[in-house]
Amino acid sequence: MRRAQRPLTSLIFALSATALVACSGSDTPDAGTFPDSGVATDTGVTPDTGVEETDAGFPDSGEEPDAGPATCLLTDPVDTTPDPGCTEAWVASVRGELRHGDAAPFEDGRAQVCVRGQAGAALSCLRPVASCPDGQWEFLVPDNLRCVEELVMHNYALGGLFADTYCRPDPSTLDARALLDPVTIYATTAPANLPPRGTGSEARTITFSDGVEVDVTPDGTFFDLGEGDDYLRLGMVKLPAAPNPAPCFLGAGDDFDAVYGFSPSLNVAGDTGFPFRISGTGIAQGTTVDLYVLGGLECLLSADVNDRVEEGHWALFATVTAGANGELASNLPCLNWLAYKAR
Repeated sequence: MRRAQRPLTSLIFALSATALVACSGSDTPDAGTFPDSGVATDTGVTPDTGVEETDAGFPDSGEEPDAGPATCLLTDPVDTTPDPGCTEAWVASVRGELRHGDAAPFEDGRAQVCVRGQAGAALSCLRPVASCPDGQWEFLVPDNLRCVEELVMHNYALGGLFADTYCRPDPSTLDARALLDPVTIYATTAPANLPPRGTGSEARTITFSDGVEVDVTPDGTFFDLGEGDDYLRLGMVKLPAAPNPAPCFLGAGDDFDAVYGFSPSLNVAGDTGFPFRISGTGIAQGTTVDLYVLGGLECLLSADVNDRVEEGHWALFATVTAGANGELASNLPCLNWLAYKAR
């Protein structure tokens, strides 16, 4: 499967340290996206300039890589000695585990580490690493990025019907060799009807389960849904009222009435968004309802590149009035995770 590149105007690279890992499973990124870490090394950083989102989380998958050995943990000793000048958390490596919804290990998923060194600095998203058959992965943080003010994890599958997952662990609670809680990558369900792709410039209504409809114009997205099988990857999952374990992107204060995840993760090439409707919510007609979107890569609230939702953050993007049958309607800024809360 190959995804088309987004029309980015700037892409900055910085050298990073070499990381020796036991697992193979490199993607095959487009030239200029980020250096290939291959089997044993991580040689590049793709920072978020703070103005435009970098193309760091959607590598060209190329050929499916071998799964590699049974562990993806670092094999060389890791120097965890902090820089005396660092006033933030010191994180030398990050280790985690990817799981399916039934808690089974998620093999050959991708875990991407993004770090912000201090408030106001760029969010640097490093090359993703693969999870091995036991679902585990580990990443060596480059020396120049180990003083961490913010840590964001982007976890995803290379293909198939799966929603991307974004986590924001608190760096102040982590050891220098950080061990994160297991993360679930949620499977999505194909729509009840998927119209033929037809002309890419024409909008078509995708009808999902649970009364959700989304209007999609394939050629109006950053990734051309006509390439490979991306159009066939359109899917949705509605989380249960009290998911156990709770997904990492839902904090104690995120008391939503319903949460929906979509695949693949998409943004429109403009400020129109994805028109959507949700019916049968059970919300009384005339009720005021707040709509939220979870930030992913290049999730813009408008055509202004500065007006975007940061990765792993929930943002209020619309307030609507419930219609007949509790219908909610608006334009979803990006196809990622959607939530609503009635007032």
